[in-house]
Amino acid sequence: MSKLMGKSLIEEYRGVYIARLNHWTKSRGYTDPQYYGVAPLKIKYKEETFHLYKKRHGEACDDPYCRALYNSENEYTQKKRYVKYPIYKSDKRDIRLCGVCMDRCIDKC
Repeated sequence: MSKLMGKSLIEEYRGVYIARLNHWTKSRGYTDPQYYGVAPLKIKYKEETFHLYKKRHGEACDDPYCRALYNSENEYTQKKRYVKYPIYKSDKRDIRLCGVCMDRCIDKC
């Protein structure tokens, strides 16, 4: 996906995503998986329940755009930045979504 989007579109989307992520984290007091503020620990959506990781992790969001951002980063940045992102894991499927994508999905799906 990142190759199809191209570098300039990836960087444009990265700016939009970082702004949304900053808003999400600040509005909930989230700074780290261990310090999640008032972020919901679980979100029920249709027949699934998504649980927030409460420890640092090596996971990335499975949304195609988020995955493209992750894959376009170097390994150092992936390990340094993404371990703190708010990630929710489904209890029924092997799928992970970040807080931003969870909100978007709930609002639009």
